[in-house]
Amino acid sequence: MHIVANEPSLAFYRLQEHVRKALPPMVEKRVEVTKLHHELQGRCYDVEYAVGAVKSMEGAEESFNNIQELLKNAVFLKQQIKYEEARRTKG
Repeated sequence: MHIVANEPSLAFYRLQEHVRKALPPMVEKRVEVTKLHHELQGRCYDVEYAVGAVKSMEGAEESFNNIQELLKNAVFLKQQIKYEEARRTKG
């Protein structure tokens, strides 16, 4: 009779013991998951930013082609000027 009367308190004791042992590791894991979640959000932002930069570069293709043509013309004109200067000094 004494055991039956004290059984609910024994059950509560076992529950308390289980919670006391299981709770700290669960809290640590929750903190770790929260930290990883924040890191993942930061990395997702970085990836989105990089994708946006690549897409904006695709739109700049025409500008890069124009720059390339202007550089070719500048090099050609510089060669002509150099040739004319060399010809003047010889002549």
